[in-house]
Amino acid sequence: MNLLTSLLTLFCVVARADGLDDAEALLQQGRSAAAMSTLRNHIDANPDDVSAHELLIDLYLNAGLLYEIEEAYKQHVDQQAASADAWYLLGRATVAPDRSARAFERALQIDPDHARTRMGQAALRRVAKDLEGAQRDYTAALERDPSLEEAWVGLWTVQQQLGATRAATETAARASVAIPSLPEAWLTLATLQPAQAPRHLAEGLKHSPQDPRLLSAFARQMFLTQDTNQAMVAYDRALARSPEDARLRLERSLLTEIGDQRLSWPGAIVLRDARNAPGDPTMMRQIDQTISQHPRSAVGRVIRGNLRQGSGDVAGAMDDLQTALSINPESPAANAAMGLLLLSQREPEKAIGPLKIAATARPDDVALGVATAVAIAEGESPRAGAAALIALHQQFPASEGPPMALAQMMLQLGDAEGAMMVLQEAVQLNPEPKMVIMLASAAQQAGKPQQAGEALLVLARQTGDPRLEKIAEQLKGNAP
Repeated sequence: MNLLTSLLTLFCVVARADGLDDAEALLQQGRSAAAMSTLRNHIDANPDDVSAHELLIDLYLNAGLLYEIEEAYKQHVDQQAASADAWYLLGRATVAPDRSARAFERALQIDPDHARTRMGQAALRRVAKDLEGAQRDYTAALERDPSLEEAWVGLWTVQQQLGATRAATETAARASVAIPSLPEAWLTLATLQPAQAPRHLAEGLKHSPQDPRLLSAFARQMFLTQDTNQAMVAYDRALARSPEDARLRLERSLLTEIGDQRLSWPGAIVLRDARNAPGDPTMMRQIDQTISQHPRSAVGRVIRGNLRQGSGDVAGAMDDLQTALSINPESPAANAAMGLLLLSQREPEKAIGPLKIAATARPDDVALGVATAVAIAEGESPRAGAAALIALHQQFPASEGPPMALAQMMLQLGDAEGAMMVLQEAVQLNPEPKMVIMLASAAQQAGKPQQAGEALLVLARQTGDPRLEKIAEQLKGNAP
């Protein structure tokens, strides 16, 4: 038995996602295929939920499944030919503008006041560059149904495109009253009225306290106030919702150094903006000057080290990161950067120490956890690295990183069958395309394409995702 195979029983105890999970929450986690499956199940139980149909259509269109979704809603119309909703959904699911317009016209013949169809017509006009017409249709849709979030967003977007900033601001303000839980309204108001941005974002957070976009925008507004304590609290809230946001983490570490008097506010602003202009000689000179003025800033060295590594100056990057660690040996940012640099230079045994320090400080950073496990596998023990990946997968079952890394590790060790087992289990939970393609490859290497094809075919029927069915049929066709 392969030394990793005995660990697979631990991997396979992860609970599957609840079929009642909210599809929008799955989307925020980046799990579009799981969201598709959830939506289809929800629609089976609630066939009149038009909002769920809209989201499912958008997911299929974004995935490039144009023919499949149009055919599905043609069948829907065949079953409900007298329904304005059905014709509207067909128009939304149809990419060809002429066919879409005909479906919308049929919906309005059935119900001249059908608000969503007016919204659909507005979207068609936007594509055709008829912004004035789009504005009229969005307005008509909202007159009939002011709860249409998409129509509010479309209306103020068109007004901005027309140069009517005041009208766009008024529209966003009206939307914030009509639908206070709509984050886009508050974010737009913050953009259009920057002097009032803190107030708008704070008000938005009262209604949507966990929205990651509002939390991140509010944190950055607090950075601009130069109130260190208040900004730290805001960044901690934002990072609790978006733990893998590297930019948020960087800005939070700058605040820590300001609080420790290692860095001034002007210096922090230069370093914060450094990521916006990689390779810009003027920006690099400003960074060099900031670092010389703040010799106790470990974060400054990390930022310059990352920029140097990005430009191919590995020696310069190593020098900066070593200096950062001499300044602050426990710095998560410095340890993470050093560990990742060493791992990229094929020195996993040296990378383990700094990566472990960083991962301990950032237990919710899955990507950092995966890098640490890979370093352990390559530098110490494949079994220990696999165990670390399994523990990560159990802690973060929605993330595709741990199972893909574990499967890749097994493939490198020649255990294609073990990799296939890992991916089969993971795909059941998170049937994303990258994972499915990797499963197909592992099945071919294991000489078991038929088995993998049958498993994927079952999953395709459960999720209704035709991509899985195509890959399943290809695998079965390649079977000996």
